[in-house]
Amino acid sequence: MEFRQLEAFAAIAKYKSFSKAANALYLTQPTISAHLGSLERELQKKLVSRTTKTIQLTQDGEKFLKYVNRILELKEAAVQELAGEEKEIISLGASTIPSGYLLPGLLSEFRRQHPGVFFQIRQGDSCEIEEKVTDGTVELGLVGSSCDLPECICTKFCSDSMVIAMPCTSYYMNLKRQAEQTGDIRMFFSEPFIMREIGSGTRKAAGEFLEKMGIREENLNVAARINDIESIKRMIAMGMGISMMSGYAVEDMVNSGQLITYPLDTQIHRKFYLLYRKKREKKPVVDSFIRFVMDFYKDAGNER
Repeated sequence: MEFRQLEAFAAIAKYKSFSKAANALYLTQPTISAHLGSLERELQKKLVSRTTKTIQLTQDGEKFLKYVNRILELKEAAVQELAGEEKEIISLGASTIPSGYLLPGLLSEFRRQHPGVFFQIRQGDSCEIEEKVTDGTVELGLVGSSCDLPECICTKFCSDSMVIAMPCTSYYMNLKRQAEQTGDIRMFFSEPFIMREIGSGTRKAAGEFLEKMGIREENLNVAARINDIESIKRMIAMGMGISMMSGYAVEDMVNSGQLITYPLDTQIHRKFYLLYRKKREKKPVVDSFIRFVMDFYKDAGNER
């Protein structure tokens, strides 16, 4: 089994096309087919199902792809680590909220103090980042849910309020006023809801809140399930529904007047954690970044 065969398979899975996979890898289409054939013969499994119009991964192909992606990520990390021996490199994994709303401020300030540092960043949901930390793809993870992996240290570095995000319309402003006056928020849960994906820390926090309220998710009027936070925000602004979200994530559209929010129970906070292996390689620059992250939010006021 060779890297070029794995790269060919990953490209086929990504583009759902042999010709597009060939173009992406600067190979011919017969070469892509040959690489796939070699893999299938070695594994004695059919990885791709082909018809005249579509290309789909088989069940075995889907399982294999998870390992292929991790192998290729580790290869790239190793190449960059060896090629950048003159640089101070920090490899990070970040779930959706930390990646989009916490890292920009963290990294720019750390780089201002340490201009020679290079960051290699991987993104995914909280579960995916946990896997990348444990298998060594990244040195540190910033995630939105705690984990109890025995080989890792998981430390809270920041908290955020969960809110119900709604379009800024007279109807929802009136609904918010009713909730503020009565303290009863159950009327929100009759509205169309947009839900995050399984695996995200936001989804986990929302599930905990619903359980506390005695509301079953299957009883919600779910209008859509989607992974992308920015898409959820735009759907809310366009009136498609409402959603339970991180306060950090919606701050920009609240400030611009496109969304309004209602804070959820103060006991339900979205927490963010720094994750790293106990038996990791000791690198001074990584230790400095860990201390910086903890101090950055302590100085800023950890709780929103």
